[in-house]
Amino acid sequence: LVFVLVVAEHANFTREGQNICTKVNITLPEALGGFNHTIRLPNGTEVDVGRSTITSPDTNYTFPGYGLPYPPRKKARGRGGRGMAPDDDGEDDADVGRYGDLWVEYRIQYPRNIKRKRRVRNVFGGVLDEII
Repeated sequence: LVFVLVVAEHANFTREGQNICTKVNITLPEALGGFNHTIRLPNGTEVDVGRSTITSPDTNYTFPGYGLPYPPRKKARGRGGRGMAPDDDGEDDADVGRYGDLWVEYRIQYPRNIKRKRRVRNVFGGVLDEII
């Protein structure tokens, strides 16, 4: 009996070890003035990835503990052929309950063109008033 397991890629997330990675697109006004944004992880958990400060191009931020769980590690057997103690299940509890991180890359979506000065105010919204 042979099982073939194929893992499909997720549309919004990639995996690096126990960490999960995603990209969040934000507008130029959001990059300058902050924003509220929530993403739903593959397990259904919602995480607030908004920022209240200026976001530079290609900013990365780590949200600790929102990645995948670490599997328990197997303990090494002792020498001398004694094996494990009767109550020992052979698993090290050091990683039990430990999770990887969520890595978020913020990607700023710049306007393609601005033809008139008055449109600048539309692109920047209320952020422009705060800067001036």
